Amino acid sequence: MGIRHLSLDLPFDLPAVDAVAMAGTELRSRAVAGWTQLHLHAVSPTTTAGISTYLFTYWLPNDPREGPAETPSDPEPDLS
Repeated sequence: MGIRHLSLDLPFDLPAVDAVAMAGTELRSRAVAGWTQLHLHAVSPTTTAGISTYLFTYWLPNDPREGPAETPSDPEPDLS
């Protein structure tokens, strides 16, 4: 679980709300399930005229790359 990033090259004059909508569409097309809190984090120029790189952040509560969540174990006994 945690914050993830997505980078897309999009038209430099794209309104933020449209950029976020396109990022959501991209996450769905990549089959990223369970994401929430998608935000536009930064916009940077590129060497291509009229194109900027948009950086998005989103929360992924259950990231399959990290495996199952750990369960708490019993505390170690105090041997002192």
